[in-house]
Amino acid sequence: MVIRISPKRIFIFLIGVSSALVLLHILGQVSRLAFGHGQLFGLIALFNLEEETNIPSFWSSFLWVIAAAIAAAIAAAIARLSRNAPRRDWLHWYGLAAIFYLFAMDETIQFHERLGGLFAKLLRMEGLHASGSLYYVWIIPALIFAVVVLLANAQFLLKLPRGVMLLMVAAGAIFITGSVGFELLEGPIDEAGGYMNLLYTGYVTCEEAFEMAGVSLLILSLLRYVEIVAPEVQIAVSDIASPGSPQANSSL
Repeated sequence: MVIRISPKRIFIFLIGVSSALVLLHILGQVSRLAFGHGQLFGLIALFNLEEETNIPSFWSSFLWVIAAAIAAAIAAAIARLSRNAPRRDWLHWYGLAAIFYLFAMDETIQFHERLGGLFAKLLRMEGLHASGSLYYVWIIPALIFAVVVLLANAQFLLKLPRGVMLLMVAAGAIFITGSVGFELLEGPIDEAGGYMNLLYTGYVTCEEAFEMAGVSLLILSLLRYVEIVAPEVQIAVSDIASPGSPQANSSL
């Protein structure tokens, strides 16, 4: 049996599910803001993009897990099959997989907000106060982290096929625009007491939509890379090693 994977169809599916979740969130917020129905038997919270441990947050986490799994698989394949490949090549892929898994966990437990709380306490100890666009102080270490990751992987990205590189850069730009750009706009509103008002809700909707679109595009770029370097990938499920494999004469 041959299982064929179409990167384009998978991307369309991921965007479709993400769009549906964004639409359900919008309908819930219209109910809350326009009609004063903020519960609806828990359905609004269930699809609220701002909430934790609900369907959209688990979906975002799932997207990152997919990206991490593909990156880890690429790393393992390069390490095992490309004996002459530089060690740093597959280390870059493993590093990206680790970062993607980190983001997956953050989508459900939101430790970036806890990190922000720690930084806010440190600032208060120094007599400083986060305000304005930097009201969400976690943005500062997040931007530093993004720059460090970009610089550490710059040469690696330039070595990728041009189409894949452009997709990955676009995915990163879209995700950063959502996760950081819109947070810069939300901070002053929250500071002024306007948390989850109409404007804040609009920014949150755009933020989460951009993030899901960015990760979906990242998954497309990873699948495109697999399509280019290994168009015929076979997965064998068996307790018996193939005759030509190193394990052919051994058993577990």
